[in-house]
Amino acid sequence: MANLRLFTEDEEEYIRYFIYCRDDKNYKEAAKHLGCTTKQIADWRVNHKVENTLYRKWTERECEILRKYHPILNGHELAEMLNRTYSAVNAKCYELGLKKMSYPSQHDEKIRKLGKEGYTVKEIAQELKLPLHAVRSYIYRRDIEYRRESNKNHIWRQENNISMERRKYNC
Repeated sequence: MANLRLFTEDEEEYIRYFIYCRDDKNYKEAAKHLGCTTKQIADWRVNHKVENTLYRKWTERECEILRKYHPILNGHELAEMLNRTYSAVNAKCYELGLKKMSYPSQHDEKIRKLGKEGYTVKEIAQELKLPLHAVRSYIYRRDIEYRRESNKNHIWRQENNISMERRKYNC
C-alpha cells in the first residue's frame, strides 16, 4: 500500500492516453514524465480495471469500419487497423451480427449456371469465393451438374507413374 499514489485528473488522462494509444506497454516513459515509478502506473491500471475505465469504448466510426471491411479482411488485419486486440474485434463482430461465411445456398442459381457451363467444383468455388468443401457438399446434396476434374495430372498419379517407370527399368 505504500506504493499507491493518487494521480491528478490530468495525470490519469495521460496514463489513459498512454495505455490506449501507445503500441508499447513499457511504462518507463510515462513514469519518467509523471515523476513516479512504473509499479505505481501498473498498480493504477490494476485498480482502474475494476471500474472498467481501462476498456476503450467502440466508436460508431470503428463499427462502420468493421461492417465495411469484415467481409474482406481477416480478424488480425482488422485488429491492427483499429489498434484493438483480435479477441475484441471478434467479440464486436459477433455483437454486430457480422458473419464471414457466405453460404452456397445464397448462390444456387449461379452454381447451377456455372456447372452447366462446364466448370469444375474447384473452379465454381474460386469463382464465387466460397470454401471448396462447402460448394462440393452443396453440389453433391443437390445433384447439380458439373464437369468432373481430370485426375491425370494429380500428384499421386504422377508419383505412381514414376514408380512404374522405375520398375520397368529396374531402378
